[in-house]
Amino acid sequence: MWRWLKTLRSEGNHFRRQAPYRGYYLDFVCLNRMLVIELDGPGHGTDEARKHDADRDHALMRLGFRCCAFRTERSTNT
Repeated sequence: MWRWLKTLRSEGNHFRRQAPYRGYYLDFVCLNRMLVIELDGPGHGTDEARKHDADRDHALMRLGFRCCAFRTERSTNT
């Protein structure tokens, strides 16, 4: 995803990766577009992690950010 986001720079989209912002580390953030992209994997399945993610998203939305969270699941074949 990072490679693709970097190609958008020519269109005025300047994403930062793993950017600290107000107590959170954002996977990808574009400040000039007020856009946050989060990749939340299997470790985000706990109640505590889900609450942290929801708090993060609500705090950012109150500041005017649009938040896109992609939930990824790892499949295990035994």
